[in-house]
Amino acid sequence: MWLLPDIRTEVVLRDQAGGAYRGEVLTVRGPNVVLAPLEPAVEPPPSGTRLLVTWPDARGLVCLPVLFAEALDHDGQANWVVEAVGESWREQRRQHVRAAIDAQMRIVYAFADGDITVGAHLIDLSEVGLRCAVEAENDALCVASTPVKVHLDLGSDQIEVDGKVLYGRPGARRDGRLEVAVLFNRPVPEAARIREHVNAGRDESAEAKVIPLPNHPPAPE
Repeated sequence: MWLLPDIRTEVVLRDQAGGAYRGEVLTVRGPNVVLAPLEPAVEPPPSGTRLLVTWPDARGLVCLPVLFAEALDHDGQANWVVEAVGESWREQRRQHVRAAIDAQMRIVYAFADGDITVGAHLIDLSEVGLRCAVEAENDALCVASTPVKVHLDLGSDQIEVDGKVLYGRPGARRDGRLEVAVLFNRPVPEAARIREHVNAGRDESAEAKVIPLPNHPPAPE
């Protein structure tokens, strides 16, 4: 289902390299959305660039995968046209507790001509999604809304969850790997098992942050 932004809504367009463009919706025509960039001096993305249009509503952050169609000049005003190319969804990950968990995992990307499995390193996990690091050579796979199945290796517990790519972008890691976010499909059958690992991860993190006070000798009487 396409959930398109209303006219005059301020949106953010995010690309796969981590760039962001702000704009205001001017018109909505079928799958096409015309918007005015709020920083007119910014160069538009090349035609055909995959983007994620996001905007807030009462229930969360709406995410809509689009292709950048063209940049127009309308009476001296820059107009950008994007075309919706996938179903929209709401990102509500921040409403759920997350924990930094150091673990190995695999991502299986589902494509029409077959699946591709990529090894990844888990960064953090919640009941509704995760962030992980993958090798930069897999950037072509990290396209928003791509269906995936993640395999989590959490010690003696192996968990599989279906979801979709929320974004893939360069991370802050020195090794140059990409940061990929995956949003799990709702409902999440393994939510209870994931919650146990999230809570355990938060407990371990809290313990690691406790700094014992030095033992002082008793004050002389």
